[in-house]
Amino acid sequence: MTTPTVTERGRLTALRAAWLFDGTGSALIADPLVVIDGGTIVAVDSGAATPGGADVIDLGGAALLPSICPSSRPNCCGPRSTRRTGTGSR
Repeated sequence: MTTPTVTERGRLTALRAAWLFDGTGSALIADPLVVIDGGTIVAVDSGAATPGGADVIDLGGAALLPSICPSSRPNCCGPRSTRRTGTGSR
């Protein structure tokens, strides 16, 4: 049996924003750069240069936050129509 070897990396995407809250403390990190290779975050830095060949998404004055939906519960942040809001008929 032959083991496949991946020789290509995924598409590089760089996210820029004004602030990053990483959840490890109360401080916001200024001028973050988050680099995503395919679907995997591979680097997080402050004030770093964008890697060559990366697609850049500039989020302006936005703040980046960690996900509040655990991967074990993919529907926790589903469409509003699937959540109970306490209003309207049932």
